[in-house]
Amino acid sequence: MDEDALETLARDWLGRLVLVTDRDDWTTQNIIRAYRGQSEVEAVFEHLKDPVHVMLRPQYHWTDQKLHVHVFTCVMSYLLARLLHLKAQRALGYGRSMERLLETLSEVRRVTVIRSTDKRGLRLHTQIEEMDPEEAELAEALAIPS
Repeated sequence: MDEDALETLARDWLGRLVLVTDRDDWTTQNIIRAYRGQSEVEAVFEHLKDPVHVMLRPQYHWTDQKLHVHVFTCVMSYLLARLLHLKAQRALGYGRSMERLLETLSEVRRVTVIRSTDKRGLRLHTQIEEMDPEEAELAEALAIPS
């Protein structure tokens, strides 16, 4: 292998990216920001395709109106999950993914205990089951009522 040729190739050509646009009025900074923002938009679509949390498909609807409502519901659920993730990041410096946050919170369970009483019949008591430390920290930071 010609090491000099490889070094020249790596120095002059490899790792370069040329952005071409017809936006003459944009600054270089705006063009780069728009290019990098494209990956964020693609990540949102990946979240919407996630078969576990915010699932856009399958759609079991046949009318346009119901399809629109289904997509609207999925986008709203994504936005709410993203807001929850941002709140965890700000409150705790949470560094894990939104999916991991949703998985952790799905482990938090609320139970209702029904007890019979002599005079009134039944008495309901609702409480959160015992949580591990990570779940407890998230529940407190996100103001999940116990």
